[in-house]
Amino acid sequence: MASVKLAFGVLCIVLTILGSGATKCYKCTGPPDGDCAKAIGPMEVEACQDISVCHYTDLRSGSERSVSRGCTKYGPVDLCTQLYQLSALNPMALRVFKCSTCWGDLCNVQVTK
Repeated sequence: MASVKLAFGVLCIVLTILGSGATKCYKCTGPPDGDCAKAIGPMEVEACQDISVCHYTDLRSGSERSVSRGCTKYGPVDLCTQLYQLSALNPMALRVFKCSTCWGDLCNVQVTK
């Protein structure tokens, strides 16, 4: 009987989290010394689709470096893991300076130093 109550409690928590509405994340893209990286000024707020988390990336693709904030789908392999794996395969094409994902509304507000 205790295991049924525990399972029911866990199910209620999961449904509360999933049913609590779309996660909201800051959304912007720009150079590493720009407003998006410094989190200054008003940033667009994006309502994520499906089960998503917020992300913050600072990377160089080819010769262009950029910072990005926004939503990314939650899955078995997260965005940062994928980017670090791609970077390891071809470090001349992609370099990851920082990548993070987080749960919760507007959690991707960290600032590049």
